[in-house]
Amino acid sequence: MSETKFTPGPWKMLKDAQGPCMIMHPKKHGVAIASLTNSHLPANGFHDGDMAERNANAYLLFAAPELYEALEELLEDIKEAESWESVSFVDTERAQAAIKKARGE
Repeated sequence: MSETKFTPGPWKMLKDAQGPCMIMHPKKHGVAIASLTNSHLPANGFHDGDMAERNANAYLLFAAPELYEALEELLEDIKEAESWESVSFVDTERAQAAIKKARGE
């Protein structure tokens, strides 16, 4: 497996009155990985204000490191497996947990 270039997780999520607003670096205090607020207008001056979609996007971003790791481990298990029955149950549980986190559950 090659070395990743993104910030390793788990990331931290900040919320405001409207929901998730920033994804923060896990070790560097005050350093944001992503800003998800509608407080700054995009270059075209418009945004649709769809808070449900913004919140769903925030949870997907928040879970990105765990999704990446779970998928990487599952693929490794599948490569080494002699049959589907030998794929690690722990890795499938980890993948399911990462998906739940991405859904905000």
